[in-house]
Amino acid sequence: MKTFKRLVVVVAIISILGGGSLGLGLSIGFNLGRIQVPSTANVNYYQQLEGDPIAFLFEEQDTETIPLDVRVSNITGVVQAVSGSVVSINIEVPTTNRFRQQTYHPGSGSGIIFSKDENFVYIATNNHVVDHAARIYISLDDEYQVEATFIGGDWHADLAVVSVPRSALAGKEYHVATFGDSDSMLAGDEVVAIGNPMGAGQIATRGIISAINRQITVDGRTLNVLQTDAAINPGNSGGALANINGEVIGINTAKAISFYIEGMGYAIPSNEALDILKLLLEEGTTPRPYLGIALSQVDERMKQMFALPAIGVMITGVETNSAAEQAGLEQGDLVVGFNQINIETAQDLANAISQSSVGEVITLSIYRRGIQPMDITVIVGDANAR
Repeated sequence: MKTFKRLVVVVAIISILGGGSLGLGLSIGFNLGRIQVPSTANVNYYQQLEGDPIAFLFEEQDTETIPLDVRVSNITGVVQAVSGSVVSINIEVPTTNRFRQQTYHPGSGSGIIFSKDENFVYIATNNHVVDHAARIYISLDDEYQVEATFIGGDWHADLAVVSVPRSALAGKEYHVATFGDSDSMLAGDEVVAIGNPMGAGQIATRGIISAINRQITVDGRTLNVLQTDAAINPGNSGGALANINGEVIGINTAKAISFYIEGMGYAIPSNEALDILKLLLEEGTTPRPYLGIALSQVDERMKQMFALPAIGVMITGVETNSAAEQAGLEQGDLVVGFNQINIETAQDLANAISQSSVGEVITLSIYRRGIQPMDITVIVGDANAR
């Protein structure tokens, strides 16, 4: 009879918490106003290029970076040093009209030349800029358009790589961006944002780092970002946030929009972006640790109210064919441990999952039906392989 009552309690908790489910990404952050990113798309998630495997060539930056006659000692110098590595991106997104005819509507964004080899130039941008695009074009001068090929994207990190043949850029001035150490940035450091806002062509705006190590939630994904008051508008996405030395320390991704908010833009730190871009360049995708569960917090108040054995996070949903389903996890399971590490909040579990590896065998400690302690073995899945 007690077991039945506990089962009823668990069902009640799920009903209460389900509406507040954190979801697959365990998204923890804040929304100030509305975080805006443009709508977008891609045709092929990965296209194999001909020839030898692509080499990641950051070491070649010395040979094709900032011109020697540019002195980076002021904002003008920063713009001169960085703008030659920033491109405008224009896309065509397929839609179907009411007569069931396929049409295309335009979109725009920005990108950063971050690597090259003998045949191709590789451009970093935001995944949301290109992930729904049927055609992608880049421009160095906002006039001459070159069609680009989608290499790969990471939805969770909001990063993507496209390429263009070097031959198509013959006679054009450009260089590979020099990246700086984003971890060295402090609130108050001066920065310059360079991109293609509103598809109007390359524009530079000046500001400071407002905050470091921020978390924002955009379209269900949580991003660790630098916050800046440099103007970042639609179309700036994928462009460069540069320090006063002319080094790219962030990839612009979003801004907060509200009647009450002004000057809150966000950029993905370069130190986080470079590792992901390298994987995208080499593999066309990035492994992303993933269990496939939706969660809600069980705090001390909920624990007392429903006479639960511990605080933790309750599973409010299990995704079909996910690692969690294959391991036998169920809706209503209360997660309290991860590889013998105590789990008290959803952020604890999110951190533990993010620090694991795809294919790794982990052990979750749970309570089932509010009373039965169990250890469940789970093989960590890959969110980007779904």
